[in-house]
Amino acid sequence: MAEKPSHEELLDTIALLEDEKRYRIIFENSPLAMVMFDRDGTILDCNERFVQMMGSRREKLIGFNTARRSTPKMQEAIKKAMAGEPAVYEDAFSPAPGGKTTYLRVMFNPVTPGQAPSAVIATLEDVTKRRLAEEVIKETEDKLRASESRLRFALAGANDGLLDANLQAGTVYFSERCHEILGYAPGDGKNIVTDWKSLVHPGDFPQTWERLVALFKRKISILRMELRLRMENGEWKWVLIRAKVVEWGEDGRALRLTGTLTDIDQRRKIEETQMFLIEGDRFAAGGDFFQALARYLADLLRMDYVCIDRLEGDRLSARTVAIYHDGRFKDNVTYTLQDTPCGSVVGKTICCYERDVRHLFPRDAVLQEMAAEGYAGTTLWDSRGKEIGLIAIVSRQPLANPDLAESILKLVAIRATGELERREAEREKSILQTQLLQAQKMESIGRLAGGVAHDFNNMLGVILGHVELAQEQIEPNGQLFLDLQEVKNAAERSAELTRQLLAFARKQTVSPKVLDLNETVEGMLKMLRRLIGEDIDLGWLPAQGLWPVKIDPAQIDQILANLMVNARDAIAGVGRVSIETANIAIDDDYCADHAGFIPGSYVILSVSDNGCGMDKEIREHIFEPFFTTKEIGQGTGLGLATIYGIVQQNGGFVNVYSEPGQGTMFRIYLPKHVGQASVPDPGNIAGNDRAGPGDHSAGGG
Repeated sequence: MAEKPSHEELLDTIALLEDEKRYRIIFENSPLAMVMFDRDGTILDCNERFVQMMGSRREKLIGFNTARRSTPKMQEAIKKAMAGEPAVYEDAFSPAPGGKTTYLRVMFNPVTPGQAPSAVIATLEDVTKRRLAEEVIKETEDKLRASESRLRFALAGANDGLLDANLQAGTVYFSERCHEILGYAPGDGKNIVTDWKSLVHPGDFPQTWERLVALFKRKISILRMELRLRMENGEWKWVLIRAKVVEWGEDGRALRLTGTLTDIDQRRKIEETQMFLIEGDRFAAGGDFFQALARYLADLLRMDYVCIDRLEGDRLSARTVAIYHDGRFKDNVTYTLQDTPCGSVVGKTICCYERDVRHLFPRDAVLQEMAAEGYAGTTLWDSRGKEIGLIAIVSRQPLANPDLAESILKLVAIRATGELERREAEREKSILQTQLLQAQKMESIGRLAGGVAHDFNNMLGVILGHVELAQEQIEPNGQLFLDLQEVKNAAERSAELTRQLLAFARKQTVSPKVLDLNETVEGMLKMLRRLIGEDIDLGWLPAQGLWPVKIDPAQIDQILANLMVNARDAIAGVGRVSIETANIAIDDDYCADHAGFIPGSYVILSVSDNGCGMDKEIREHIFEPFFTTKEIGQGTGLGLATIYGIVQQNGGFVNVYSEPGQGTMFRIYLPKHVGQASVPDPGNIAGNDRAGPGDHSAGGG
C-alpha cells in the first residue's frame, strides 16, 4: 500500500499545478506565436497564434517533425537551447511552397533553465514590416551612395571639387579634389572668416568680396568668378568658383554656401601666353624678343633654366640666341648637341623628361652643375618643314605639370619660329646686299680695268712694234740696241699685266676645251713644286670618277700658279700645300644655309695651306685689283683678281675659308660639263662641302 504524500509534497504539487495553469494561460493567450519542440524538432505543443501563422490546424501540427524543413539557423538555435542557453535568429519563412514569404524573429528558451531540458519553447515574432523597411532604407542608402559616387565621378571628370561653407561657424569643407587642386592635406579645414583674405590673391580680393556681398544680399543668385587662390606651397593658382547660398536664417542672413571649385590654371596661363605673344611684336622695336620669351617661360613655368637655340647648318650643334639661368641672362654660346637632351629634341614636336634628366645625360655639364631634374623641349620648324632651332626648359625639381609645359612650348614655338625666320631673312638680306654691292663694285672695276687695259694694250703694241723696227736698223751689240731691249722687256711685262686685267674683266681671249681636271693638274705638278720651293711639301688628292669641265687649260695654269705663289708667300718657310679635286651637287636647301653658293653640279678644285691666314677685313678685299698685303715690289695685287675673273667667265664661283693663324683654303667651283654622261661620286653629293664660320664666297656668273 502506497504511502500518502506529506504536507510539503502536497504543497509542492499544488504549486506546480498552479504554475502549469498560469503557463497555459500565458501560452494560449500570448499575442506572439509560441511552439514547443523536443530534441528532434518534433512539435509537442503550440498556441492558437502559431496555428494562424502556419495556416493549418492544431491537430495537424502537433507531432509534426520540423527537421525535414528546418534551416541551418533553426537547427543551430534548437541545439543551443537544448544545451540550456537561450538562442535567437531571424530568417525568411514560407508556410507552403510558393506561399507568401514572411520574416520571423525566433527566440528559443529551454523549458527547465539550468538543467538539461527535454524540450524547448520557441517564440515567433513577425518582423516582415521591419525587414522590408530596413531593405527600403538600405536600398535608399545604396542609391544615395551610388548617386554620390556618380556625382564624384562627374565632378572628377569635370575637374571640379566641392566646397561647403558653414557661414555661422566660419568653416569651409573642401572635398578631396579641392585638396588636390590647392595642394592642401586632406582634412585641413580652413576658417573661411579668418583665412579667406589670405587664401585669395590681393589683386583679386576686392572684386571677390564685392561679388560675395552681392550674393549675401540676394542681388545675385549664383556666384561665378575666376580668381587666384594660394596653394599650400605658397604659389597662386587660377580657379573658377561657382557657388550658391543653400540655407538662409530667419533674419535673412546667409547660413550655408555650397559650390564647386574648378582648376583653370592651365587655360589661364595659355591665355596669358597668347597675349604675351601678341604683344611680343613690340620687342622688335626695342628689346630682344628671345630674351623676353626666355624670362617669361622661366617665370610662368617656374623653371630654373631656359634656352632658345638656332641650329647650325650641320644640325650637330646649336647657337643659343637667349639663355636665362637663375634669374639672369647669360652670354650666348655654341655647343654640340651630342649627349644632351637637346640633341634628343631635334626632329620631335615635344621631348619631355619629367625627372632624373641629369642621370639620363651624365655628360651634359649644364645639367650636372645645376642638379637638374625635369626637362622639356620642342623643335622649331621653318615654313619648309626644316628644323631651324629649339626651345628647352629645365628645372631642379621634377616637372609638376608636364601637360602645361608641353602646351606652352607648342604655343610659343610658332611665334619663336617666325622670329628666327625673320632674323635669318634679315641676315641673308644683309649678306645679299653686301654681295650685290661687292659684285657691282667688281663689275665697275672690271669695266674700268678692261677699258684701260684694252687701250693700254694697243699703245703697248705700238711701242713694241717701233722698238722692234728700231732694233732692226742698228747694230745688235751696241748700247742703243741694249737700251731698246730694256724698253721691249718692260713693254712685254706691261703687256702681261694687261692680260691679267683683261682676264679679271672677263675680256681675255680664251679657247675652252672639255678636259679632265685631274689630268691637267697632274701635268702641272712638277712645275708647281719648283714654284713653291723645296721647303714646302705639296700634297695631291685627286677624286675618283671626276666629272669633266669645259675651260681653257691655260686658265687652269693661271689659277694654280697664282694660288701657289700666294700659298708660298703665306707660309714663308717650312709648310704644306694641298691640291684636291672633288664632285659636288649643291641643292636649294644647302644654298639656303650657305650664303654665296649657287645650286648645281660642280667640280671643286681646292688649294689649302697652313700659312698665316687672313682676317675678315682682308678677306673682303682680296679679289679687288691691285689689293695686296705684300711688301712693295713683291706683288701686283692682280693674282686673285685674275682668278676671280677666270672663274666668273666660266660660270663658277670661289669660296674662301681662312682665319688668322689657321691657314687658308681656296675652293674653285667649276660647272660640270653636261656634254657627256658621267656618274657622280656618292661621297660628295649635296652638301658634303662644309663651310666654316670664316667662309667668303665670290663669283657666280
